[in-house]
Amino acid sequence: MKKGILFSALLLVGAVLQGCQTTQEQPKQDNQFSGFLKDYSILGETMAQESFAVRRWVSPKLLSGEYAEVEYVSTQYYPEVRPNEQVSDELLTDILIYVDGQLRMASYFISKDMQKTGTKKARIRAAITAVETLDQDYQDHEAVSQALVSAAEDTSLNPRNDDAVIAFELEARDVQTGELLAQSVVTGVAPTYKVNGQEKISLELLKPTIDHWIEFATSNGRKLSK
Repeated sequence: MKKGILFSALLLVGAVLQGCQTTQEQPKQDNQFSGFLKDYSILGETMAQESFAVRRWVSPKLLSGEYAEVEYVSTQYYPEVRPNEQVSDELLTDILIYVDGQLRMASYFISKDMQKTGTKKARIRAAITAVETLDQDYQDHEAVSQALVSAAEDTSLNPRNDDAVIAFELEARDVQTGELLAQSVVTGVAPTYKVNGQEKISLELLKPTIDHWIEFATSNGRKLSK
């Protein structure tokens, strides 16, 4: 990947994490999060817009100009995921391809207007994650697929549609020292993300949700670039 696009991925994370004003921090329980990130205790809580919320923390070093290059690790599922009756294996693959493609495209447009300075390198990891909100007897590999289904269910038909919550998590660290530079947890889905009964979930149905995740980054990233 070209260096300019790699650099913009770091700016993209900074944009996500600085997208909204932080509200009062809330106590964090271990079962609120997936475990993809190492330390959730430093996260503040931010309400973004509509049905989306962002919890984030960012080091002043992230946007100081020290980091000119980034290694971008492809988005993954955490925990590892298996398909179910409504979430196919093909869909799970297509979701990751779409997320990575949207991140790279957004990064490209942001990087065109950014001044690239500094010599340090950062590494960014991202994951689509899930955590159970009720005492369900799910296996770890069922969590993400179940969360995709639960988020799409009609609450009038199934009032327990919040038994697993889908999230998008990001982390940036210094490649050499491992120092944490930023992290974020974005939860929520677009209002149009709904299915009827046992209808299979499609990428087209999920795209508005993914696009909203990316929008938090690109809209604020463009402001930072000006």
